[in-house]
Amino acid sequence: MRVVALISGGKDSCFNMMQCVAAGHEIVALANLQPRDKDELDSYMYQTVGHDGISLYAEAMDLPLFRRFINGNAVIQDMQYSPTDGDEVEDLYLLLNEVKESIQFDAVAVGAILSDYQRIRVENVCSRLDCVSLAYLWRRNQTELLQEMIDCGINAIIIKTASLGLDPSVHLGQTLKEIQPHLLKSKQKYSINVCGEGGEYETFTLDCPLFFKSIVLDEHETVTHSNDAIAPVGYLKLKKLHLVKKSKYGGSWSGAVEVSRVRRQREQLEGVAVKAPIDYLSELADCNKADCCDGRDEICPHQKIEEATNLGVEASTFSSNSSNCSGGGGGNSDIESFDTRSKGEAVIVPATNPNHGIHPKTNGIGTNESGISKSITRNVLSIPVALKITTNDGGWSWIMGIGANKASVDADDDTDLLNNPMKTALVQLQDTLNERNMSLKSVVAIVLYISSMDDYAKYNSEYIKFFSSQPPVRVCVELPLPPHQPLLVEALTFPEMPERDFRKSMHVQGISHWAPANIGPYSQSHQIRDIIYVAGQIALVPGSMKLVEGGARMECKLALRHINRILRSTDSKVELRDVVQGICFVTDASYIVKCREEWEKRSNNGIIEYLVVPRLPRDANVEWCVWMKRLAVTSGLALRSKLFDGGTTKVV
Repeated sequence: MRVVALISGGKDSCFNMMQCVAAGHEIVALANLQPRDKDELDSYMYQTVGHDGISLYAEAMDLPLFRRFINGNAVIQDMQYSPTDGDEVEDLYLLLNEVKESIQFDAVAVGAILSDYQRIRVENVCSRLDCVSLAYLWRRNQTELLQEMIDCGINAIIIKTASLGLDPSVHLGQTLKEIQPHLLKSKQKYSINVCGEGGEYETFTLDCPLFFKSIVLDEHETVTHSNDAIAPVGYLKLKKLHLVKKSKYGGSWSGAVEVSRVRRQREQLEGVAVKAPIDYLSELADCNKADCCDGRDEICPHQKIEEATNLGVEASTFSSNSSNCSGGGGGNSDIESFDTRSKGEAVIVPATNPNHGIHPKTNGIGTNESGISKSITRNVLSIPVALKITTNDGGWSWIMGIGANKASVDADDDTDLLNNPMKTALVQLQDTLNERNMSLKSVVAIVLYISSMDDYAKYNSEYIKFFSSQPPVRVCVELPLPPHQPLLVEALTFPEMPERDFRKSMHVQGISHWAPANIGPYSQSHQIRDIIYVAGQIALVPGSMKLVEGGARMECKLALRHINRILRSTDSKVELRDVVQGICFVTDASYIVKCREEWEKRSNNGIIEYLVVPRLPRDANVEWCVWMKRLAVTSGLALRSKLFDGGTTKVV
C-alpha cells in the first residue's frame, strides 16, 4: 500500500515506518502537526516537543512533508470519538485530507503503542478518508520493542523527561542505547513504561536506516518546566541542526540510479535486523515460548521444536501467500479412529447448549472410542426458519431464526428487501429488538450462517450500514442451506442499562503485529459486566492480514494466540484458560484431533464443540470463537448452566 507516515520526530513513528517498509508498503509522504507560537502543547494526541527539527525530515528521507498547525483542543475526552468542531482530532483530518488532494495513498502509519484514546481517533480519521491505519507497534512488549529499535539502528535522543526516576539534568540528550539500562531498572523500581508510553519521556530521532542524510544537533537549550522534587519535568529546545550525507549513499540517490521508491526503501533496510510480519510468528514453532501458553513449560511438555519442524512451520518456511490455503494440513494420519468423510459433514462434541448454534439434523448419533460424537448431515440442510427467543433471568436473550427466506417474502414487499438478504435479515432483527424495547446497540454477538462464502463481501457491505461504533462480535461460517435460504442470523443480546451496566468493546481496525485488524463492522471482543465474548478468529498473520501456511495445526495455534491476546487486552486479569465455552469450526473432520490437542495443551477448562462446516472466511481450515467469565471461581459447566439454562423458549 501507499502510505503517509505521521511523524512527531520520535523513535516510535520512525520505527513504525521501518515496519511498514518491511511489510512491503511504500512511504509516499510525511505528515506532521505542530504547535503555534510555543514549544509544547498539553495535547492528548500529539508530541510537539522537538517540532523545531521536523522540517529536516523531508530532505533526510527525500519525501514530501505536509505540516499544519494544531488549532483545536481535546473537546471530546471520552474514549469513543465522533467528528467534533474544535477538537484537535479534526486538525489531523484536515491535514490528511490536504495530503489526499495532492498524493494518492491507501494507509496512514502511526507509532501508537498502547493508547486506545489515540488509536481510536486515528482509526476514526482513517475510516472517514477511506484508508487503513498501520500501527505495527501496537500492544508490543515494550522491553522487546525498545531492544528492537536499538538493534535496528534507531538513533534517537531523549528530549523530554517527566517521570519518577528520570532527571532532566542527567538524562536529557542521552541516546536510547545509553539510557536503556536505566529505563529497565526504573521499570522494576517504579513500574514505568520503558518505551515512554505513559508520557515518561519523549525522543527525537537523529538517524534511522530510512534516512539518506542524518541529522546533527548543533545547539540546544535546556528548559525546566517543573522543579518537582519527585518527578521534575524538563525538555530540550532544538535551536540549530544540520544534515550530513550518509557515506552509504554518497550523493543524491535519485541522481545516481533510477529505481522505484518502494525498491529504494526496501534496499535501505538490507542488512538491518528489522522483522517482517511473518517473523513475529516464529515463536509458535516452539509452543513453550508462545504467549498463548504463557511460556509455561508444564502446559505442553511434549511439544518439541522438531515436531513443529515436521509440520513445516519453522520461521524459515513461513509464507504469507494465501493463494493455496484450503485443504492444507489434511490427511487422516492423526485420526485413524474416524471414518473418512467429505467436507460439509459434521463431526461435533455433543452440544451442551442447544441454542448456541444450529446443529445439522442427523439420522442418528454414535460415539467412537475417542469420545467424540459423529453426526452425518444430508447434502442440504433442511432448517425450519421460525423466530425463537430464549431468555434468562439475568437479562440475556438469544434470538434465533432470523432469515431471508425468499420463498416467504411477499412480492409486493420492498423490492430492495426482496433482493437484499442481509438487509432483510437485519431489518427483521431490528424490528424484533424494537418490540422488546431494545436496539441494535443491545446486540453483543452475531452468528452469521451463509449459503456461499462467495457472497461474504457483498453481505459485509450491507452489514456495515447497521453497525457502526462499538459493533458486536461476529462469527461467520458457510452452511449448505436450501436454495431459498441464502443466510441465517442469530443474535445474543443484553439490554442497555447505563445506570448500572458495564459494557465495553474492543474494535481495533489498525493493522499491527498484535492480532488481526477488524476493519469490518465487528469488534474483536465485547464485554458485558464480567462476561467477555470474542469474535471468530482465523489464522491471519496480523501484519499482512494473509492466511498463514502450515496446515490446520498451525492455523489452530495462531488463532488461539489471537484469542489469548484479545482477552488480555480486553482485561489484563484474564487469559485463555478462563474460557468457559467455545466452538472450533473446521472444514475437515481430520483436523479435530489436532485442534483438540492444541486446545488441551493450553487449557483443561471450557466446554468446546468441534463443528465441521463446508467453508470458512478466507478459505481457512480452522476458526475459533469463545466466551469467558472474568475471575471465574466455579467450573465452566456450572457457569454455563447458571447463564443459559432455565430460560424459556418462545415461538413467535
